[in-house]
Amino acid sequence: MALTNVYQVDGSHDGPLGIFSSKKKALAAAIAYVQSSGDNNYSIDDVSWNTITTVSNDDNQADVIQWAVK
Repeated sequence: MALTNVYQVDGSHDGPLGIFSSKKKALAAAIAYVQSSGDNNYSIDDVSWNTITTVSNDDNQADVIQWAVK
């Protein structure tokens, strides 16, 4: 059976925000969460970890975590 990836978004203040079938949708949710503080600036770090992408600004942070599932 082939593995497929799902993406979990965790907010720094609110915990789990959702599970997504595409990284694009998960990143959009992470960016929206980070910008919800009123600060529209954000940075994306997808280099530090192989399966975790972090979106952050001065007020919020959201992690997009990749999981391989059957």
